[in-house]
Amino acid sequence: MAFLTAGAPSPLVGPAMARLLLVLSLLCGCVSEEPDPIPPPALDLPRMGLALEPWVEVLYEAPVELAVTLPGFEVVVAAESGLQRMTPLLEGPEDIEASLESVTGIAQLDDGLLLVSDASGLHTLGPDGQGASPLSELLVAEDVRGLLTTPGPEMADLWIVGSTDLHRWRDGYLYAVRPGAESMPDARLAWGPALDGSPALWAATDDSLLALLDVGGGLEARVEDGELVPTGLAVDGYGTVWAPTDGDLWSRTIDGQRQTVTLPVVVHDVASGAGSTDLWLATDEGLWHYAPETFRPVSGVTVERMLGVDGAGRVLVDTGDQLLRVASSRTVLFVGLADGDTLDEAIDVCVVASWAEGLEGLTVLSDGEAVEPTSTDPLCFGLDPELLADGSHDLVATAQ
Repeated sequence: MAFLTAGAPSPLVGPAMARLLLVLSLLCGCVSEEPDPIPPPALDLPRMGLALEPWVEVLYEAPVELAVTLPGFEVVVAAESGLQRMTPLLEGPEDIEASLESVTGIAQLDDGLLLVSDASGLHTLGPDGQGASPLSELLVAEDVRGLLTTPGPEMADLWIVGSTDLHRWRDGYLYAVRPGAESMPDARLAWGPALDGSPALWAATDDSLLALLDVGGGLEARVEDGELVPTGLAVDGYGTVWAPTDGDLWSRTIDGQRQTVTLPVVVHDVASGAGSTDLWLATDEGLWHYAPETFRPVSGVTVERMLGVDGAGRVLVDTGDQLLRVASSRTVLFVGLADGDTLDEAIDVCVVASWAEGLEGLTVLSDGEAVEPTSTDPLCFGLDPELLADGSHDLVATAQ
């Protein structure tokens, strides 16, 4: 059994590199714990930097209804022309056969199916085509505005954001989530680090921010700050919770430090994700970027909506006319392995650079030794726990 303890893709200047640390435990049968993230420093005096020159990819050259990031750096795009899937291993977009109208939510279920909400209800999409989800019958009076699954391979829960309520589907039952008997319409959701040992789902409504915890088989709601008026919500790879409020930026670090800072721009929304040290801000003057200690405007990118951040820290930006994927720098991606994965059988892993122009090649080292690829376009190799000794193993991919 192998456990992936660290390995968010690392954007670097010069030769781009990504590193994964594998800990194998074939004999002892144990699993190493993930390292604790290091909280960023306080923002008492936010530092402003020069404009960021981003790496920008045009993913879709027309207006979109919705786009989401899925595991494996996959992007699913819903537009007037239909549904498309994009992955690092595909040469171009792949059409998904579906008959949908005004898509509002997309989530991947634990069986690999896609669950999609649109104007007519909820639908499942998979190898056998499109089907009506039984959940539609339970939500006939609800306009579904968004879908979210529990992170991890099991994806145990499905969270459904509605126009009147927030719902949770678990073990065959649908529950309305109403802390203090108050409904949570159009809630914005983000998974954060555990609080007191319980997984925390952060939820922002128009007039509150709270954490929903699984405690004793039920949900416990902890109101973070009843004075906040959040217009967005994100949790970064450090475990810091971010929320714009009245144009300022509120934050709560993993060790409980809370702070509100005022920037020279009005902040409307924020976007980040697990494994990402990038925080993206939609402001009245366009897209901004924050990496610990420094805020910077992003050159040449207008933003109407931010639609998610992948594990490499790249943000999906809807400009109103196009869908862009924006990165703070070049990135090398490991496809087939994710931070925290446990390997109990042989798998295939591929390495992909986020850019093509000027790329001379990719190399992969395992404990300093060159890995024998099984294919070169894309560069893929096999990992078999049975062929590796117990202990830590360092995987490094470099792009020249």
